[in-house]
Amino acid sequence: MASGKSRTSLAASLKHKDKDIRKWAQAMIDACKGIDEVPTGWLSQDELARSLKMATASVGPHLRKLEELGRVEKKKFCVTRAKDGRVIPKYFYKLK
Repeated sequence: MASGKSRTSLAASLKHKDKDIRKWAQAMIDACKGIDEVPTGWLSQDELARSLKMATASVGPHLRKLEELGRVEKKKFCVTRAKDGRVIPKYFYKLK
């Protein structure tokens, strides 16, 4: 999990003397800004648990089993966390 200090250090690296370091810092910042639009039909483990009225921890083993059987597709999307607005990668699932 990225702390405020690491994000600040990355932003500070944009002023670094070395041009390559500045390029790396900008590329990393750009990569973290991207919020993916989750397509229709893809649900996170939390959304599935709420829809099925189950505990989130109880849904996990079922999803892993469906993934092993090849009945579920798993993909990571970057989404915004509601609490603090940070962009985080999160797994979403879709039935095949």
